Amino acid sequence: MSKNTFTWRELLTREMRRHGESFADYVGMSPKDGEWLDVEMDMGMGGVGDGVELAPPFYLWTNKRVYFATCYDQATGLASVPRFVSDEVPSLFGGRGGLMSP
Repeated sequence: MSKNTFTWRELLTREMRRHGESFADYVGMSPKDGEWLDVEMDMGMGGVGDGVELAPPFYLWTNKRVYFATCYDQATGLASVPRFVSDEVPSLFGGRGGLMSP
């Protein structure tokens, strides 16, 4: 995999680790087939040309959080929010704040 490509599995693993979680905390996902987890995508534009696919949108639920795709100015990212009511301070998605990059 080139330096500018990623999979949702890679980004989710990093984001989950940041919140003290792992795929062992997995509860459910949409789309349910999970094939989207390992699609190789381009970091800058969400997948443009040369066999690199568009970043598919998704939701993934764990015991404590909901993870989802973000897109800001055609750049793909990953964010998460608490699954339940929380004292966690909200962040903005896109640009600065909740956008997670590898």
